[in-house]
Amino acid sequence: MKFERFSNTILFALIRFSRMFKYIASVIFFFLGFRTVAQLKPAARDIEIEFLKQMADSIQQGTTDSVRLEHAGKFDSLLFELLKKDSRMDLQFDSLKNLSVLTDRDKLLRVYTFICPLTGGKQYRYFGFVQWRNKKAEIPQVIRLHNNMPDRQIAEKLLLNSDNWLGSLYYKLITTSVKGKAFYTLLGWRGIDNESTMKVIDVLTIENGKISFGAPLFQTDFGIRQRILFEYNARAVMSLNYDEKKKRIVFDHLSPPSPQLAGNFKSYGPDFTYDAYKWKQGKWVLHKNVELRNPSTSDPSSPSKKIKNKVLYKPEG
Repeated sequence: MKFERFSNTILFALIRFSRMFKYIASVIFFFLGFRTVAQLKPAARDIEIEFLKQMADSIQQGTTDSVRLEHAGKFDSLLFELLKKDSRMDLQFDSLKNLSVLTDRDKLLRVYTFICPLTGGKQYRYFGFVQWRNKKAEIPQVIRLHNNMPDRQIAEKLLLNSDNWLGSLYYKLITTSVKGKAFYTLLGWRGIDNESTMKVIDVLTIENGKISFGAPLFQTDFGIRQRILFEYNARAVMSLNYDEKKKRIVFDHLSPPSPQLAGNFKSYGPDFTYDAYKWKQGKWVLHKNVELRNPSTSDPSSPSKKIKNKVLYKPEG
């Protein structure tokens, strides 16, 4: 613990020094026209990303909840400052194993999410940012997301925003459009406790500089839904993937072990059949009992959540 605090202190001092040095260099540039000052920026970023990496380790491995939450807060604040300065939306975070970074196909939007697992694996804290560029604007906008899980019974029907975000660790972004408006469908994982967990299909939209979560795009057996939630036993492994070739979201069908446990989602698990939501005429339309020749295994399902070989979170125990 003492070494951890000492290393963080050293890194923080390096960040302050790099910022002060950059300021001095900018003054020299102003008076002397020195052209290599811009080269100092990547070095400063590297130091800050290294600091994030150190904090990420403490988020995952901190011995107490207070240590984990403290470093999660610092990680969140420093990442926010970095994103606000990222005018080209091209920062590389491959070394941050806890951070999911998803970019849309037009490279106009990025979604960042990470979690803070509390000790024992019974609770989680969710953090996220949305960064996007208006085609007419030079500087991208960055919005912080605030986790606020609505009541499970109505969560699929609600339109949410950045202040009421159903916190998730996203691992796939699918770009679609309806009448020229972009809809970003997100596949994610949401840990609940040591008895049940959840997979999420949500939709992100941006309009007039504001972001919304949820859209009436899902045609289900129970009518139109804003998003889809799958809750199941925490020990089970559920697959939720996107089939690019067939333009469909394919997933394990979940069932209880007996009819008497219907509605008791912590008992649910895959029953070896598959369903899918297929994109058709501006809607995600439910198709049941679809055939899969080679079910994908790239989904970051429990116990290891992976994105391009990045282990985002591995439950304890």
